[in-house]
Amino acid sequence: MPARRGAPPSRTAVPRPRPAPRSYFRPGCRVLTGVTGEVVRDVLCGEFPPLLLREEVYATAALAGAAAYLGLRGAGAPDPAAITVAAGLVLALRLAAIFRDLHLPRLRRVPG
Repeated sequence: MPARRGAPPSRTAVPRPRPAPRSYFRPGCRVLTGVTGEVVRDVLCGEFPPLLLREEVYATAALAGAAAYLGLRGAGAPDPAAITVAAGLVLALRLAAIFRDLHLPRLRRVPG
């Protein structure tokens, strides 16, 4: 028996899978992984881990990279370009901190 012509495509076609929605889950996980690695290192070394309140540029660089990625993706940049720019920013910040001995301002407690 020949196929009927004029049948609605929704009844004859195989449904397409829906594309995954864009989310901020992946960049957030990357920042969380970087920060958690710092905390584990500090705990194993016996130091108190204050995370973003350190002089060294660790989580701040990861946070700047995540913000750059999200900003570029929000502006419509393609994913490979956004990843490359964000990773380059993180690498540049870390290398500048290491080789130029750059630190974040130290927070001091006010007595009283």
